[in-house]
This record gives sequence, structure tokens and C-alpha cells, in this order.
Amino acid sequence: MKHSTRLCILLIVITGTNLQAQTPRYVEMASTLRDIYKRLNDSQDSLQECREFFEAFPNTFADFDSLYGYEHDPSIMYHEYEAHVENVFRNLHCVSDSAYFKKLIQLGIGGHWEADAVGSLQQTIHERMLANPRLAFQLLANLPPKSVSSFFYFFFNGIHAPYNRIPKEFAALRTTFPQVYQGCEEGFRRGLNDSGH
Repeated sequence: MKHSTRLCILLIVITGTNLQAQTPRYVEMASTLRDIYKRLNDSQDSLQECREFFEAFPNTFADFDSLYGYEHDPSIMYHEYEAHVENVFRNLHCVSDSAYFKKLIQLGIGGHWEADAVGSLQQTIHERMLANPRLAFQLLANLPPKSVSSFFYFFFNGIHAPYNRIPKEFAALRTTFPQVYQGCEEGFRRGLNDSGH
């Protein structure tokens, strides 16, 4: 019995992957993303593969973190986050801005800052939100206040808070989207409070 326990521990250490992300669902998601990513890189006309990648990419923070994150050990796709998040997902232009923002918002809800893949996702959200805050606020206006606040918590959370005040691009929308801005303020306070500062 002790020998099998040691063998199991050794396998966990050798594989270096987070067992939570080894569930059949995540193994299948990882396989699909890897296949599409390979086809995307091999294709001259990659519009179809680009859309497939977008559809296969996680829709929630929990799924994203389980695939690309690092919780005590690297997850199943941790070593691929730069290629997938920074090189492909961040630069997708094969879907509408509205569809892209909806996915970004869903990925941010329930999120919290972590280094590496999660930090890269957060940076992607920062860049896109600041480039088109009106669209983001329009979509956030359709969500419950708790979800809006949760999204902004992720936006503002970090070991070193990414912002020491609400960006002027958001403040300019205060009167147009008062409830979203209220969630922004709440998420900002909580995110800043839970940061390293």
C-alpha cells in the first residue's frame, strides 16, 4: 500500500499538472483547443479556425483558471497560455466586438488576480475595455449588479493594483450608465482593498 501511495505522489510530481484540470471535461477542452490552435497556425485562410478557437476558448473564469492557471502546480495548459491567450485570444478579430466583449465579461466575473495566464487575461480585458468602454458598459448594463461588481473586482484586483483610481474612460460614462458605474466603484474599492497595497 505504501509503495502505491509513493508511486502516485511521484507521478503527480513528475507530471507537474494540477489534478483538478485533469478531469475528462478539461482534457477534452484542452485537446480541442490544441487541435484548433495547430490548424490555426497551419492555415493560410484562418477565419474558420479563428472562430472555432473563439468558440472553444473557456467561457468562465473557473474554466479558464482550470485550463491555464497555476494552483500549487501548473494546470493542463499552463505552458500554452502565452500562445493561446497573448498571441491568439488577445488579437482575435474574426468575431464581432459584441461577442468578444461578452466573452471577456463572462471570463472576468468571479475572477481574481493571479500571475501568468490570469494576469495575461486581465491585461487583455484592460486593453479592450479601455479601447471601447461604451460597448463594455452597454453589455454590463444587462447583467445583475453582483455580476457587474464581480467583473470590476477582477478588473481592478492585483498584487500591485493596476489602477489607483477609476480610469477616466469609465468616469466619462458615469451618468449614461449609473448602475454599471456604481458596480465599477464597488469593484474598484474591493479590488484595491484586496490588492497588495
